[in-house]
Amino acid sequence: MKTVRMMKIVSHDASHLRSLDELMRVFCSAKRYAFNRLLEGRNAKDIIKHLPRQFRLNKRFAEDAVLLAQSLISSQRELLPMRLEDVQAKIEKTEKKIDDYQRGKKQRQYIAMMLHKIENFKQEHEWSLWNILHKCCWLNQYQIQLKEG
Repeated sequence: MKTVRMMKIVSHDASHLRSLDELMRVFCSAKRYAFNRLLEGRNAKDIIKHLPRQFRLNKRFAEDAVLLAQSLISSQRELLPMRLEDVQAKIEKTEKKIDDYQRGKKQRQYIAMMLHKIENFKQEHEWSLWNILHKCCWLNQYQIQLKEG
């Protein structure tokens, strides 16, 4: 069983932070190396034996790197069927849309929107044209009444 302690660095010395950054960099490199070797089909025990020599890590860090790489691979394998289902559903939906467009059942959305805008434009301008004509006729009637009066 492994024991993990949460620690806080209270020293303001930059060398401690640099050494921690270096340790994190080396551990991530070891994890990436273990991941790639596992994908190549190598044995986890062999990788654990090789990591301390390659990256100058202790056995615990080597085991943790391999364990994290194995968990990443297994979780991605579990998620793969769900992702394939999602992609298949997207493909079917796209094929249905293409079929609807080719058969003329469905117009493209932006074309329908543009036609709607054109109709609105026509209606607005017909109304304003009617207003202009009405005002002209009203002014003409007013001028006629002034001339007669």
